[in-house]
Amino acid sequence: MLLVTDDPSAPDRFRSIPQVQSVLSEGSQLTIGGLGDDLVTNVIQCLADHRIRVTDFRTELPTLEDVFLRLTGHAIRD
Repeated sequence: MLLVTDDPSAPDRFRSIPQVQSVLSEGSQLTIGGLGDDLVTNVIQCLADHRIRVTDFRTELPTLEDVFLRLTGHAIRD
């Protein structure tokens, strides 16, 4: 998922969520990766609990190629 926030504590807050596997930061844009049916719910709960203000929030599903790469460790054309 992708979100935009100016809160400097947000990346560490999200990393403390057990289902979160990665938090990448590019300025105020954060990309959060993880697993589990309740990942989005837990991120939203974290936002509410810590009163983290966001100006954009999107979830993105992995592509078939992303899944293949994760499972096999190499691209389809390798």
